[in-house]
Amino acid sequence: MTMITDSLAVVLQRRDWENPGVTQLNRLAAHPPFASWRNSEEARTDRPSQESRSLNGEWRFAWFPAPEAVPESWLERDLPDADTVIVPSNWQMHGYDAPYLHQRDLSHCGQSAVCSHGESDGLLLAHI
Repeated sequence: MTMITDSLAVVLQRRDWENPGVTQLNRLAAHPPFASWRNSEEARTDRPSQESRSLNGEWRFAWFPAPEAVPESWLERDLPDADTVIVPSNWQMHGYDAPYLHQRDLSHCGQSAVCSHGESDGLLLAHI
């Protein structure tokens, strides 16, 4: 995985979330959920490997009304107002922001594929 090297100010200026060509930054490439086992018996019982870790569970979560509202120092320290949410889930279903639907015409936004009003950001901070 690539280390985060840009400051929040640089990312906000670049506005990657408005670029449909940007499909991944700072994450591993997408891959199918293959599994492997050490032997036939483990494969037959479909026991999860001890090397595997689920990301499901409780995570610290902070919601911001716009990307520009995220503090520059959010990677360096815990955010004191962060809540706990269950992962996997959808933050809109937990009372943060309004549900967002993608099946609509965005031509009224001008050149940008994303409207500049009403944006919001949620940060998953730490697995509890």
